[in-house]
Amino acid sequence: MEVDHIGYVVLDMNTAVKKYTDIYGFILKDDIIYDPQQHVHLGMLSSSNGYQVELIQPIDKKSPSYDFMLKGGGFHHFCYKVENIDDSINRLKNSGHLLITRPVAAPLLDKRHVAFLFSKADKQIIELVETKER
Repeated sequence: MEVDHIGYVVLDMNTAVKKYTDIYGFILKDDIIYDPQQHVHLGMLSSSNGYQVELIQPIDKKSPSYDFMLKGGGFHHFCYKVENIDDSINRLKNSGHLLITRPVAAPLLDKRHVAFLFSKADKQIIELVETKER
């Protein structure tokens, strides 16, 4: 699997975008969007060498990352590109991962399907993004 981006939970999207662009030299790829399924504002940043950071600002308690934000936010997940999301989910489940969310179309990622899993071994969240469109 290849890393697509790193997810980072922030308290305030505008402050975070300013910090990443002014201090670290990232570029905001597109407009900040609202994801109604996750109850978050999302922004994708890109560095000059192609690294991507997804900024995630939870809006309310309905957001799965809301409690994480209240604890200060920060690194949330690695997102990996996969050709077939269903096959990848099954393979990861067989190696000790728990499925958190089934595949859904992601507004920030051109409506490609994403799923979230939890690694029991290292207590980390990972996201899978399917490289093909359905």
